[in-house]
Amino acid sequence: MTVTFTVTVSDDKGATSSASQEVVIKRKVNSVTLTGVVTDKPIANAQVVVQAASAQAQVSASSEGQYTATLIVDESEADRPVVVTATGVDAQSQVEFVSVLHSVARLEQQAGEDGILDKSEHFGVNVTNVTTAEYALMTRTGTTIESDAQLEQALLNVDADEQLTLASLIKIVVDNDEYNLPEGVNTTLDLIDDEQTPQAFEDELNAADPQLIAQTKKSIKSDDDLIAAPDTSLEGDFIVQSVKYADLPPYHISLNEAGSGSVSAINTVEIDSWVQEQNTVTITLKQPLHVSTKWHRDYSVNPPMRSKHMVYVDVIKLTVLAENTVFRTVDIDELGQTVIEGDNAGTQVHQVSYTSNLINKLKMAQVTPESLQGVWYLDLSDADEESQKSAPQRFEFKADGQVIALDDPDDELSWQLTDNTLTVNYREGDVTGSISFWFTKKLDTGYQVVSLDLSVPQWPNTEFGLMIAAQPDLALTEETAAGRWHGLIGRTEQFDIDLFETGKVHYNLSKTRATWYIKDGELYRDYYSSTHWPRVEDCQLGDPDCILDARYKYQLVAVSGNERYVIQTFENYNSKGELFFTRANLFVYQYSDTIAQREFYHRNLEDKQQLWVYDAEQGWQEVLFGTGITPQNADTPNQGEAGYQLSLQGATYPVALRAGKLAFTKGEEAHFVELLDYDAQKIQVCVCGRQRLSAS
Repeated sequence: MTVTFTVTVSDDKGATSSASQEVVIKRKVNSVTLTGVVTDKPIANAQVVVQAASAQAQVSASSEGQYTATLIVDESEADRPVVVTATGVDAQSQVEFVSVLHSVARLEQQAGEDGILDKSEHFGVNVTNVTTAEYALMTRTGTTIESDAQLEQALLNVDADEQLTLASLIKIVVDNDEYNLPEGVNTTLDLIDDEQTPQAFEDELNAADPQLIAQTKKSIKSDDDLIAAPDTSLEGDFIVQSVKYADLPPYHISLNEAGSGSVSAINTVEIDSWVQEQNTVTITLKQPLHVSTKWHRDYSVNPPMRSKHMVYVDVIKLTVLAENTVFRTVDIDELGQTVIEGDNAGTQVHQVSYTSNLINKLKMAQVTPESLQGVWYLDLSDADEESQKSAPQRFEFKADGQVIALDDPDDELSWQLTDNTLTVNYREGDVTGSISFWFTKKLDTGYQVVSLDLSVPQWPNTEFGLMIAAQPDLALTEETAAGRWHGLIGRTEQFDIDLFETGKVHYNLSKTRATWYIKDGELYRDYYSSTHWPRVEDCQLGDPDCILDARYKYQLVAVSGNERYVIQTFENYNSKGELFFTRANLFVYQYSDTIAQREFYHRNLEDKQQLWVYDAEQGWQEVLFGTGITPQNADTPNQGEAGYQLSLQGATYPVALRAGKLAFTKGEEAHFVELLDYDAQKIQVCVCGRQRLSAS
């Protein structure tokens, strides 16, 4: 901008003189030049937009997907992250890739004296299926990324294995002419920006070619334009965890420069040696690491078989595939043995491989002492099914460093926060010790946490779970409880509970014996059995011919949008109606006041569903779908995908789930069962090409 300054002077006789001077005022800016490639396979002539806040640069990539763009931002916006968006043209118009980099100010430093940033300095200049998957996982929940700190916090929500899976779905569509985007999905970003669409597409791919996704992942891992395998030293303190699921056991790894260290799971063992060759670290342990104990029960035989499986690991190999400022993506190979006690006692070789996050303990979710003050619910589990899980507990963290155990006020507790590590010192009777917590994932109302307590060796050293800030004065009513409760968010188990206004309860579309009601602001779901024949159809509280078998109770402790955080207590009763078992957990449900479903999910097929359909000529006929079905015809083919079957009109067919429909073959003709409607009385479906059925 040019500004002209004019000065006029006059003397005492009225004479004047003027002089002007032009001054060019330049704004203070930051700039960086990005040079990279838009690729999955190269996206020819992609349209590339580089943006930070209001500043933007647009360029076209070459026929090989190469691009160079210079972004100039005002100094007031130099701390805003850079977002690179690339869209394909012509035959690749369905391609929409995104990469999020750090701020221009930070990228300037990384670029060095020439001001040009390439993939050796920041791999995010390559705009790929992998960076797009990262972006989708960071932003699915509406996370705002307006600073470097927010970017690093958002990266904690990225599960490494899920990122590679989503990247593989994109690559299959872009690279393979045999596969197209699902109906209604317009771009590769649309394919993965929610949870349901990529899961349905993954099911389709697995049905067509069970090895395709695994092969595509392998291809991605070997493509140095898609991921970079760093060979920097792995010395440091880490947590291995799949952050997508709070119920998958993590473990701690500490590697020091002397080639020693320790690993903690159920127990803690010293490292005999660790050796790094380029991007692969092999850890040899002095003693076996106890990673899990699980009870296995086989009810398919009589009498049922019961055995305890204890897994021990001797060698851990970490292959670093990629890294960002928060975590490394690693392939993990475990070698050890499984010790079996009980039925079929003995030992088996334990050899598993998987992809996970290797999270630097210094790069956990950012917390402050002020943000931790208040009342919190803490629910921890461990990987040892021999240990007895405690119910969720309430703690009040006070500004003076005290912790009040609201459910056990006799305990003496104190807390401190150092480098994002929360340390709680405790005295419980004669036992004293300290437990450290790391915040591995930020939730809307709290954190996903991993802990380590070495004070009492016989206790499981590593625990994991949720720490949720309590919200006061929450209560459920019949109006706010009726609807669909989808669980469990952040856990491997998935199901739907439908609470109808009539008091009826359906589980994964199937009618149950349960009734529900509200008492003192809490939701109850009761299961009763009848003591007489014919059985009472609708057993409920107070009926003399009914005995309570089981009860689920839900206490609402926090709400965020459509997510509900509840203390769920399960109670089991014997034939006399006497309580003999109870268990409590802090779970997260997704709630909708509307019960609606227009497609089948895998969870609807995990058990046998029994319905009845009316035929004008033959009357009421049984319809079965799911698993565990006894064939109605002797020449029934093998069970379908995952053992799914359909019994319809006197015949049984193997079934596969295709785009939310049940696919089967009758004679030489392909048929589909489409879900049209569903309520407390019936499921309405269409057998495509045949008559419409209404089952109840």
